[in-house]
Amino acid sequence: DEFHNIYEYNFTDEDVYFNITKTVDGVEYESNWTIYNRTMSQIYTDGGLNTNNISLKFDLTHLPLRIEAIDIYNNTWTDTISCDNCITIYGRAFNASSGQPLSDVHVSFTSKSTGSEYTSDTNSTGNYSLVIFAQEGEYTVNATKSGYVFVPQDVTFYEGGTYIIDIYMIPETGAFLNSSVAGIVGGKPYNQAIEEATVNLWNATFSTSTTTTSTGWYYFEGLMNGTYYMNVTHPQYDASSTETITLDVDEYEIHNFLLNPNLDLTVYVKDSSSYSLLSNATVIVNGVEKITSGGYATFYNLDPGTYEISAEKDGYYPSSMEKVVDDFGEVATIYLTKEEVETETGVGAQYPPRSVEFRTIDIYGMPISDVNITVAGVETSMGAWSWLSTFFGVENYTIIENTTLTGLTDSSGRATFLMFPTIKYRVTFSKPTAGINETMYFYPKEEQYVIVLTPSEKAEISDYVSWNLSVEEVNSSYSSLNLTYTDSLNKTSYLRFFVLNENQTEIYNQTFSYNTSINASYIVQKQAGKTYFWGFNATHDEFGEIRATKVVRFEGLLIDLGLENTAYYNWIALSFLVFLSLLFSAVTTKFGYFTIPAIAMFFWWVGWLSTHITILLTALILGVLLYLGKTEREGGI
Repeated sequence: DEFHNIYEYNFTDEDVYFNITKTVDGVEYESNWTIYNRTMSQIYTDGGLNTNNISLKFDLTHLPLRIEAIDIYNNTWTDTISCDNCITIYGRAFNASSGQPLSDVHVSFTSKSTGSEYTSDTNSTGNYSLVIFAQEGEYTVNATKSGYVFVPQDVTFYEGGTYIIDIYMIPETGAFLNSSVAGIVGGKPYNQAIEEATVNLWNATFSTSTTTTSTGWYYFEGLMNGTYYMNVTHPQYDASSTETITLDVDEYEIHNFLLNPNLDLTVYVKDSSSYSLLSNATVIVNGVEKITSGGYATFYNLDPGTYEISAEKDGYYPSSMEKVVDDFGEVATIYLTKEEVETETGVGAQYPPRSVEFRTIDIYGMPISDVNITVAGVETSMGAWSWLSTFFGVENYTIIENTTLTGLTDSSGRATFLMFPTIKYRVTFSKPTAGINETMYFYPKEEQYVIVLTPSEKAEISDYVSWNLSVEEVNSSYSSLNLTYTDSLNKTSYLRFFVLNENQTEIYNQTFSYNTSINASYIVQKQAGKTYFWGFNATHDEFGEIRATKVVRFEGLLIDLGLENTAYYNWIALSFLVFLSLLFSAVTTKFGYFTIPAIAMFFWWVGWLSTHITILLTALILGVLLYLGKTEREGGI
């Protein structure tokens, strides 16, 4: 049995009201309940069984809520409630000049249509969050903190969802020389800082320029009083207009810029039955028409906003959709259904399939990207699968019956599939590195589903990535320094294999990108006493930086007497060290404290002694010499 629609609720501007029951297959069951807020803290617990006609009220900041019910048979049922129409805002306040986060900044968003104000204060790390019950509209953003200036800004939210909006506070006074001008360069639609924008300042006798920091900050100091002209440029934005400023003696002026982005939208057109890309289809975006090549068309230099997209092609029914464009590199997919074809048993396409969007978020409302979603039809409410041909005119219905669709969520946590509302689908959400593996079943009656996933502990890197650095002998004169690297996720965006000599100077490197299996090697000469370092540096999309290094020193004789058995060299070195120790014990032991280790190290360096023999022998002889030295002192020698 599936546990669906366990609650009824309605929203107001600030609160959410619930009337909760647990219903399975149309039958109400007694349960005890626990409800968790967005931080997974318990905010309601009913430890006794009852009929569960519970009325509850929560502040919107609690959303999303995780509901857990345990029935009389000790079965655990869970569900999550989120507000699809709500605007969830996260952000951080910064000192624009230094880039440091600021605590105790009072942040407010005021609706320009209703006047409702939503507020939050930044914590010790400069972070804030708030929830607005509204789907779209204009808001005025303001922020206050003693000693700082913030110029109120307008932002437009085009749809419900999660937004990250940072706040940049400007110090009221600046430690600048003479007259100065400073400010922030931001970009529409959310007034976020633009890094590496070029700010130009000039007049008839002077000109200079600078680039903005990560907080959009710029400043010019040491200026003479007078009139100046300014503008700002950035490759992805329209250049600002030229603005005039007048500086008095030792004046500190704040002057902000807001640039309009040149956004782009790529529209993919697909066949609704085969999901193949359609070339030579006509795509229209807000009146601008393009023909698809390779199944897609890209529209450039778009302003932020909501766009009407339509597509048509000979032999297909036209289709349209809306798309919010508020970032660079936006993508939309539109499906076309073949025109009605008369069949012996059917009446043609009556209920065309629909585009269904899945939006994956965590319990805090933040999008989860790179979730692998698989969609498979498991049964139909219409009896035999042939109804797809009878009612929809779909001739190749066996493809729909037997095909599993897959897709990855984008940076906003979204992925879209073409689905029939009368087919029951098995939908699996998987992201192994985040511990996500959940399966759900449902008939896609809605156009969008918000799926709240709870990642478990982060996976161990060894579960997916392995490597080995080894030395392999080629022949008596050469050896191969090897790397074997395996990434089952194929998310190693960059790997650099390197070899260094004994001075740690690089003598070889090789780079790789997005390979599931990497084998690299470099052949070196086995010269006596030669040392080599080899290893790799890698960047993994899930696990970050990975690096490993090994060192090898080739054994050999720097002084070769031509003896066939190398053990003879050990005995010669041992005999010489014993002879020296006896010599010093007969004369004075204090000179032996320094001479014996030095001679032992010499024999190790030329290859006549191994490391462990050198250490053990030196320690033994020094012990004997120390004992003899003590005897000398006691005897007055």
